[in-house]
Amino acid sequence: NNAAALDAALSDALATAIQPVVEKPELHLLSPTVAPGQKIIVQHSDMSITNSAAWIGLYRQDAPNNRYVAYTFLLNLSSRLYDVEAPDEPGLYNFRLFPNEGYDPVAVSDPVEVK
Repeated sequence: NNAAALDAALSDALATAIQPVVEKPELHLLSPTVAPGQKIIVQHSDMSITNSAAWIGLYRQDAPNNRYVAYTFLLNLSSRLYDVEAPDEPGLYNFRLFPNEGYDPVAVSDPVEVK
């Protein structure tokens, strides 16, 4: 039956068309190298924040997710930019974005070198 096949195809097309577009969150550094004490600035991609506990942290690159150097909740940011003073200790650091109070990041920035 062609009408039934057409109805099924139309139903499938509509179901596919109304699926929300889910973009993977991203973090972008404004500078890959900073001196100790300078501001490190990272921008997170435009995304809906569905959990008030979503947060972003600065880490030594080799640190586990529960050992941040600094952090803030995304709701504390007036824009999509987070700036933090670079640590005194030289090395590689990165930012990690978490959707809730857990330690499972949805995005990790490129490394920033403090030197």
